[in-house]
Amino acid sequence: MTYTLPDGQSFKLDKVLRVSKIRDEDVNKELVQYSTLYFNITLADSKSIVVSIKYLYSDWAEQKKKLTQIREDVLKALQDSGLEVDSD
Repeated sequence: MTYTLPDGQSFKLDKVLRVSKIRDEDVNKELVQYSTLYFNITLADSKSIVVSIKYLYSDWAEQKKKLTQIREDVLKALQDSGLEVDSD
């Protein structure tokens, strides 16, 4: 079954090996700049899909909630398909 992310990226659920935890990159609270929240979906063909959201420090909670929901939706789709993957 093919799964499509909100950003349009798609992949086959049966090729997923791992879904990483959410990570925060480029956080510098002293400068006003965009940072990135992201997680990776590792596929069996040695490819990886990065799912990310850019945010300003003041928007962190809202953007983290959005990305967490996307990750949970992917994990639920895998579970509903009877697939078990590594998710840390």
